Amino acid sequence: MAQDDLKHILDRLLKKKSKRVITGRVKGGRRTDILTVGLQGRYIKHRDPKSTDIFDIAILPTIKSAIMHSARGKIEVKKRDYKEKVRRRKISTLICLVLDTSSSMVSYHKMVSIQSAMKELMMNAYQARDRVAVVTCFGRTAQVSVPFTSSVDKANKFIETAPYGGTTPLCTGLRRGLETLKAKLRVEPDTRGLLVLATDGSANTPTVPGEDVLDEIKGTCAAISDGGIPLIVVDVNPGGSELAHLIADEASGIHFTAIPPEGAAAKLDIERHYTVDQVIERIAPVIANPDLKGIMLRGVEKGVVIEALDFLDDLSMELRSAAKCTLGCAPDEPEHYCYACKIRYGEGGDVPTSLWTYPIIKMPRKANVAKMSGDIYVRFLQSKGLLAMAHRGIMYLGEPDNVDPSSAAFLSKALASGKYTLGKGTYELPVPARTTLVLSSESTERAPPEDIAACIDQVIDGAPSGSLEERVRKTMYLHEYEVDPIRFEGRVERERRDLVQAMLKARKFSKDVKFEHYDGETIWQIAALFSDSPAFAERLLGAIRLLASKRLASEVSDEDIAQALLQMKMLWTKEGGITPAMGPFAQVAQGVAGSEVIKDRLLPAFVAPEKLKGVLLYGFDADAVKNALKYIQDSGFTIDTVKKCRYGCDPAKVDELCPACMLKREMGELEVVKAPIPLVTLSQEMEPVRLKGKIYIHYVVSPNPLTRAHRGILFIDGIEDLSSETAEIIAEVMASGYNHLDRGRASHRIPSKFLLVGTVRGKDAEIHPMLLEHISMSIEAQPLDQMRQLVRAVRRIRLFSESPEVFAADAERERARTLERILSARGVYEKVAVTDSQLDMVSRVCADMGVEGNISELVIGLVARAHAALRGDSRVTDQDIVGAITNVLPLHISQESMAALMAQTTGGAQGTSDAGG
Repeated sequence: MAQDDLKHILDRLLKKKSKRVITGRVKGGRRTDILTVGLQGRYIKHRDPKSTDIFDIAILPTIKSAIMHSARGKIEVKKRDYKEKVRRRKISTLICLVLDTSSSMVSYHKMVSIQSAMKELMMNAYQARDRVAVVTCFGRTAQVSVPFTSSVDKANKFIETAPYGGTTPLCTGLRRGLETLKAKLRVEPDTRGLLVLATDGSANTPTVPGEDVLDEIKGTCAAISDGGIPLIVVDVNPGGSELAHLIADEASGIHFTAIPPEGAAAKLDIERHYTVDQVIERIAPVIANPDLKGIMLRGVEKGVVIEALDFLDDLSMELRSAAKCTLGCAPDEPEHYCYACKIRYGEGGDVPTSLWTYPIIKMPRKANVAKMSGDIYVRFLQSKGLLAMAHRGIMYLGEPDNVDPSSAAFLSKALASGKYTLGKGTYELPVPARTTLVLSSESTERAPPEDIAACIDQVIDGAPSGSLEERVRKTMYLHEYEVDPIRFEGRVERERRDLVQAMLKARKFSKDVKFEHYDGETIWQIAALFSDSPAFAERLLGAIRLLASKRLASEVSDEDIAQALLQMKMLWTKEGGITPAMGPFAQVAQGVAGSEVIKDRLLPAFVAPEKLKGVLLYGFDADAVKNALKYIQDSGFTIDTVKKCRYGCDPAKVDELCPACMLKREMGELEVVKAPIPLVTLSQEMEPVRLKGKIYIHYVVSPNPLTRAHRGILFIDGIEDLSSETAEIIAEVMASGYNHLDRGRASHRIPSKFLLVGTVRGKDAEIHPMLLEHISMSIEAQPLDQMRQLVRAVRRIRLFSESPEVFAADAERERARTLERILSARGVYEKVAVTDSQLDMVSRVCADMGVEGNISELVIGLVARAHAALRGDSRVTDQDIVGAITNVLPLHISQESMAALMAQTTGGAQGTSDAGG
């Protein structure tokens, strides 16, 4: 429906002529025709008066009536002859606007659309002298922001400056608008009313917590329809909203699509913009490590890479170079001086400097050795080739398959040595060529020519990978664009510039990155597991420094090494793995390293175990998981409990004390002691009676796993294989926090609050639905986990072989660090807050993923807070939100739905470019 049709819709709904005569006071206007006996309006007919008070007598009809009963020619007007005038006049109408002011409405296109539609509505209301009220709904409430007023400017000004934020209680807003309009109509029963709803159709908050949002909306729509209140639904969703159509149909109203005026904003190709942003993020770290020989981006279009490089080139980054040098030689690297700098500055020292623009060169399609090397034209004067022009910068090669063998061999040799020799006749001129080669391929399987492949240090997926994490990031990226395209583009460009500036800063200390826990020998030992080539180890060191520099870290971590190995997978000549030949401690070291890696993944659950309640682990070995839990227990993790209490009562919670502890407290004999956090392993064959326990005499209860796990961990291997009865018992205890026992007239309630940790043997395994309701997180084994385990194991083996005492001290420090992280995170957890805009972003991501209900959104907020607390931060970041969503959503989406979602993730927008080669 076109924008110009809004006026006709109002006329059709409100300009119906009244057939009955209205008495009483009504507000004048120019909208609705009514029949009235007042003194205003056009006289159209008369009628017998309905009361003794007559103010507007129809003289001629009154006289005619008197003539009818006159006698002997005498006309006598009696009271029964009085006729009163009936006039037709126009009155104002009552328009109640329900405005959705949630965060989902903070979109440039939506704001332009709604302001354009409301401007036309207000203009029409002003011309018709209507009265307008504005009801806003956001968060969990709805309020009358502007009571009924004839000042349309007041309502219009509020709409233009209304604050937005929070979730969308659309049903609450509709109900409040309906109540406000009905209350005014009770005062002016003869006035017409109109309800206008402006929304994008993204309701996600019920009026009554726990109720179904859609059912509530349908009930409210039925009340609007039964009350005879006309409704216009102004849909500001650019693609149209199914819910907006549904509301209009259920309430017997009219659906109106608000279209932004032409030229409001040019829509950005957000798919391509996102892919370019990802490519910049992968290329920019190259700036931090000038020793990197080459990287290859797979699965990305050439035009996208060129656009990313053009952005970097437009920044005109500057490096410090030797003064008067035409090649931009680094003043502190005399070993890489060009011929002129060697003559001019010798071995370096106090070299005058100037600024040199960071070069980014695109190799043309038909580049040969002559174009790459240049030429000598007068003695030692040269015309610069492409390699010399790219010195200390980037050279991009878009189609490596098109490079002829001689050019590929020349390029490979020059990049490997960092220089080449330019000869002509008897003259030979050494030329520095310390450049990083960037290659791209649209295929994820294609390998470059053998000579060029020898220069590649890393192989990176340049486009979105299609994982759930990447899908979530992309969804958040798209929603941020919808909020405000202009502000979004400015923020993205600013973040890109900040990234490049950080890489320039990291360039200064990339060589000084410390390998505190991983010395050179350890790195070489790790490299030997994957390749026999000495060059592989050198490349691995460069890649590790690059990743550490990207984080602006002064020392490397095991994750840097693991990620570098995965990015160099194309260079592996053998599958890496710890062999028995590495020593008798090899298997033990691998087990210890595995438990440490799993422990790191489990830490968020231990920040708030009573709120998160349960964790599922996919693809992990059960023994390794159990060892990880034992690792956390042995790290010194203790709880306060009552001495000699069989149930592990918490002395700080008086209402949860068992009868024996309560008696001790009353007698003043309650003694508090430290106890290790309980760790209970539940067997698959355990009978329900043994699981719950039973009452022997009065308050004597048999030992049972649920009681022993109180305030600790309950571990289950193969949780999908639990019987229905066992799963229901555990679910009931997790829901209430108590283990209820009955025997005859005796009844006992034992506190039983624990963190459930379960391993799942297959992705398609089905967990009992009652048990799944209390699981908050799912953790899936990733290739990075396995690589981190291997890296840590090699370091452990080397430490143990050199000094068992050092190994033991290192392990003890790691345990102490783990305990400190958990305790400090628990200390700040309650202070961590998730903003309304972040909650709304989570709601929209869940809606895009097809997740129903609000449970997943609440749990995502809890998990995100745990991630932030582990960092010691009181603010939740986008990375925390992404991590929480990837932990929570797999529990609420089936494998079929997940596969369909992943199939929707594109690897980048299509496009072509003639630049580059």
